[in-house]
Amino acid sequence: MKKFIIVLLCVFACGGAMAYDVMYNTKTRVYHNPSCGSVHNCTNCTRMDSSEAKRLGGRPCGHCGGKK
Repeated sequence: MKKFIIVLLCVFACGGAMAYDVMYNTKTRVYHNPSCGSVHNCTNCTRMDSSEAKRLGGRPCGHCGGKK
């Protein structure tokens, strides 16, 4: 939970400076391509940069690979 709050603070502090390219599930730590079918029902997903998702211990989705 602390990491999630830190990410949110960074997002607000950086404004639009970050490039958001994946959807990161904060519960499962899996990141997805924004158009992945697994994202549509995700209630724990937040948009972020893939490098940030990896830094938080994220792993790519088994279906989309977390890539565009």
